[in-house]
Amino acid sequence: MTRARFSRRRAVPLVLQAEMLECAHACLAMVANFHGQRWTLEQLRERFIPSTRGTSVSALTNMAQSIGLDTRIFRAEPVHLGRLQLPCVLHWDIVHFVVLESMADGRFTVLDPALGRATIDAAEFDKRFTGIAIECSPGTTFHPSAASGGTSALRLLVEGLRHQASRLAAVGGLALALEILALISPLFVQAATDAIIPAADTSLLIKLTCGFIAVASLHALLSLCRSNLLMTLGERLSVSWNAAVCARLLRLPYTFFIKRSISDIHSRFASIEEIKRVVTHRFVEGALDGLTAVLSLVIICFYSPMLVALTLAFTLVYGILRAVTLPHYLQAVERNIHAQSSQQGLLLEMLHGIHSIKATGAEPIKLARYTRRTSDAARSTVVVQRWSMIVDDIGQLILRLHWICAIAAASLLVMRGQLSPGMLIAYLTYASQFSIRSTHLVDLASEWRTLRLHNARLGDIVAHDGGNPGAGTIPAGDNYRIDVCDLSFRYDADGPWILDGVDLDVGDGECVAIKGPSGTGKSTLAKLLLGLLVPARGGVSINGVALDAIDNDHFRRSVACVLQDDQLFNGTIAENIAFFEPNFSRADVVRAGRLAQIHEEVMRMPLRYDTRIVDLGASLSGGQRQRLILARALYRRPRVLILDEASSHLDLENERLVNEAIRGLSVTRIIIAHRPQTLAIADRIYELAGGKLRVAETQSAAAGDGVSRPLSTEPEKELSA
Repeated sequence: MTRARFSRRRAVPLVLQAEMLECAHACLAMVANFHGQRWTLEQLRERFIPSTRGTSVSALTNMAQSIGLDTRIFRAEPVHLGRLQLPCVLHWDIVHFVVLESMADGRFTVLDPALGRATIDAAEFDKRFTGIAIECSPGTTFHPSAASGGTSALRLLVEGLRHQASRLAAVGGLALALEILALISPLFVQAATDAIIPAADTSLLIKLTCGFIAVASLHALLSLCRSNLLMTLGERLSVSWNAAVCARLLRLPYTFFIKRSISDIHSRFASIEEIKRVVTHRFVEGALDGLTAVLSLVIICFYSPMLVALTLAFTLVYGILRAVTLPHYLQAVERNIHAQSSQQGLLLEMLHGIHSIKATGAEPIKLARYTRRTSDAARSTVVVQRWSMIVDDIGQLILRLHWICAIAAASLLVMRGQLSPGMLIAYLTYASQFSIRSTHLVDLASEWRTLRLHNARLGDIVAHDGGNPGAGTIPAGDNYRIDVCDLSFRYDADGPWILDGVDLDVGDGECVAIKGPSGTGKSTLAKLLLGLLVPARGGVSINGVALDAIDNDHFRRSVACVLQDDQLFNGTIAENIAFFEPNFSRADVVRAGRLAQIHEEVMRMPLRYDTRIVDLGASLSGGQRQRLILARALYRRPRVLILDEASSHLDLENERLVNEAIRGLSVTRIIIAHRPQTLAIADRIYELAGGKLRVAETQSAAAGDGVSRPLSTEPEKELSA
C-alpha cells in the first residue's frame, strides 16, 4: 500500500453537517480550514445555498474554486489514492461526501460530516468508496484568513450566569471553606502519632478530638449548604438556558426547520444539560481542585523533594493516558450522539405515522428498522463506556501504583530518620489528595474538549442567522392591499424555478383565488406571501411597504392563514382556537367556531369547548381538524386571510357554509383551492402553472356551469414580468 504524503502532525479539523443535505459544504469547510482559510459551515451555507436535491461533484468543485481552491477530479482505485494530495474529498455511499485524512497499512482515516472521524479497514473502504476523488489545493486566489467570531452557545449560556452571581459566589465560598477544612484534617493524625501517643498526653488528645469533631461537623454542614445551593442554581440555569436557546430557535427562519429533522433539533437540547453540569459543578470544583492540589504539593515539598518528584511523575503518566485516549473517546461520543438521535427520530416518525403503519400492516418492517437502529445506538454506547472503562481502570491502577511507591519511598525516609511516622501518615494523606485532585483537573481538561462538541451542536441554533426581522409598520387602514412584483423562487441556486416572475395585485377587501395542478408552487406562493420563505427575486409589499421591511410580529398579528401542513396542539378546543392566548375571550372563541361551522359539533361534545385535544387531534376527523384550524385563523380578526386548501376535507354542505362565511368577511382574502364551489366565491381567479400566474376563467365557469369566460375581451395574457 502506498503511503499518502500527508503529515499526521496536523489533523484536519472536523466539521459536522447540521442540515441533512450539506455534507458537501461540511467537507469543503474541513479542507479549506486545513489549508488555513477559516470558513464556518454557516458562512458556506449562506454563500452556497444547499440544494434540496443534494450536491453533485461538479457543483462541489465549482464551490471549491470560487473560494480559491484548485480542484482535480480523479477516478481511482483505493490503492492509488496515496498519490493524491491529502486531505481530499471522496464520493461516498453513492449519495454522500467525506474527507480522506490519511491512509497507511490498509487503514483509512475518514472524516464523515454525519458521523465524525473514523478509521476503517480496506474492505469497508472499498465497499463504500465510489471511485471518485476530488483533490483540493490552494490556488493563486486562495488567501489564509483568521477565524471569524460568531455567537457561541457557551457565550450565550454563560451570560445567564451573571444573574446568578450571588449564588455562584456563595457556592465558591463554601467550596473553598470545605477545601481548607479538608487540608486541616491530616494534621490530627500527625499530631496524634508524633506528639500525643509518645507523651501519653490525654488532655491534649481530648482537646484535639473535640476540635476535629467540630471541624468534621462544620464540614458536613457546609457540604449540605453547598449541595442545596448547587441544586437551586442548577434549577434556575436549566430554566433560563433552555428558555434562551428555545427563544433563539423560535426566531430562526422557516427554512431552518425544513432542512433539519425534528429528532436532530430535539437531541441538540440535551447538550444544555451537559454544559450546565460542567459549568456549575465541574468548573467550580476544578478551580478548587487546582487550589487544593497546589497547596497539597507545597506541603509535600516541606517533607521531601523526592516525594514531590514521585507524585508528579505518576500524575504526568495519568495525563498522558488521557491525552492518548481522548480522541478515541470524543469520536465515540460523536457517533453515540448521532446513533441515539437516529433511533429517537425513527421512533418519533413511527408514532407520528402509526395510523399508516397499522393500516398497511407494516409493523414487522418498522420493528426491524427500529431494532437495527437501537442495536447501533447500543453498540455506540458500549464503545463510549468501554473507553471510559479503560481510562478509569488504568487510572485506578496508576493511583494504586502511586500509593504503593509512595508508601515505600516514605518508609525508606522514615528508616533513614528523615521523616517521622506521623509525617509519613500525613504525607500519604496529602499525596493522595494531590493525586485525586490533579487527576480531576486532567479529567476536567478532557471534559472541556467534550464540552466543545456540545457547544458546536448548540451553536447550529445559537449562531444561526435569524434573518432581518424588519422594524417598519404598515400604514393604518381597514384592510391590506397586497402587491406582488416579479416574484421568483427556487429552493437552491441551481434548481428549477418554482415561481418565475409572478405579478399579482390584491386590493383592499378583495377575494382572489388561485388554482392549478398539484406541485406547481401554490403552497410556496402562500408561504412567500406570509414571509416564511425569502424570494430569490422580486418581492411582496403590503400597503406599499416591502414585506421584508415590516416587523414580523406587527405583520403576523394582522394576518391569519390556514396552510396544508397546519396542526392542532395538545390542549382544549378553546385553547387551540385562541392559540393558547393567556387571557383569551370565550365569546371570540365561540364566534370563530360559528364562522368555521364547527360550533354545533363542539357543543355536542361532553366538555364542549373544554374538550381536550390529544396527539395533535388524531381522534378528530380531517374535516373537524380543518375547521378548528380555520376557526383559529378567524379568531384573530385578521386583516388578511390566506387559505391554502382550507376546505379540502369538508363535505359539500359544510364547504358551502364555510365558503358563505368567508365570502361575508370584509378582509383581504387569498384562497388556494381546486374545488369549483370554493373558487366561485372569489372576485378574480388565477391559474398557476409552469411558475407563471395567468388569468383564469370567471366565477361562473369556476362554479361548474360549463361556460368559460375570460375576464376581458383581450386574449389571455401572462401576468408575469
